[in-house]
Amino acid sequence: SDAHGEPVPATLSGSKGASDDAVLKLFEDGSYERVPNDGMRRTIARRLVASKQTIPHFYVAVDCEIDQLLELRSRFNDATPRAADGLPAYKLSVNDMVIRAWALALRDVPDANVSWTESAILKHQHVDVGVAVSIAGGLITPIIRKAEEKNLQVISAEMKDLGKRARDRKLKPEEYEGGTTSISNMGMMGVKEFAAVINPPH
Repeated sequence: SDAHGEPVPATLSGSKGASDDAVLKLFEDGSYERVPNDGMRRTIARRLVASKQTIPHFYVAVDCEIDQLLELRSRFNDATPRAADGLPAYKLSVNDMVIRAWALALRDVPDANVSWTESAILKHQHVDVGVAVSIAGGLITPIIRKAEEKNLQVISAEMKDLGKRARDRKLKPEEYEGGTTSISNMGMMGVKEFAAVINPPH
């Protein structure tokens, strides 16, 4: 059992990776640089291993033609009002539109906007979208709260603010804990498809 007296699945209690000594023996001394794992790295590793071992994962993929979406984005950005310095007041990204589309989809299919507990399935009243942001030494998922109620301009502004503060490590816990779903988008790096790991409890 764990510290709270709850039973620990056999896969977690009885299955361990190779020890540090076993790994180090595979490589010649002086052939590598040892970079100690900080608390964030250890937490990410522990949570993702637990996720893959205790949560069923399945993946589906579909190709989408988004020419009209890209055209709409261009029209929106061309019509953006200018600030005093002449720069656009905001600039929508494809990611902003993905967040908005996902939030509306979960609003329309509430049975998919749920979290699992042993006693009940939690059907959430709002769509709180966690968005994966890469930061030095790890990954964090700041949350757009009640995303289904927000327009693209608001989502874009919030995402830029959350992303910047995430990279500066200035987010408050309530800004990255407790989302109902999450998005991990690598399309801007030319990635067509990848297998993400569920970030509990999303």
